[in-house]
Amino acid sequence: MEGRIVSVLETWPLQLMVDGAAGRWSVALSADTVVTEGGRRAEPSRLREGSRISVTGRETGPLAMIAERIDLLP
Repeated sequence: MEGRIVSVLETWPLQLMVDGAAGRWSVALSADTVVTEGGRRAEPSRLREGSRISVTGRETGPLAMIAERIDLLP
């Protein structure tokens, strides 16, 4: 799923609200979520409102998922 981060919830695990083509997704990170930027690992703190991202993960409900990988897009 690709979209733009509209909010970052400062919880643990970190949660994002992402506007995607199918609607607004709730995306939770886990301790195992890999975040990359430019092909290199990045800290989850790089995920900010307005960032474009690509997310792969496991859907947990309608418009909700736990991210396995998040790629920051240019």
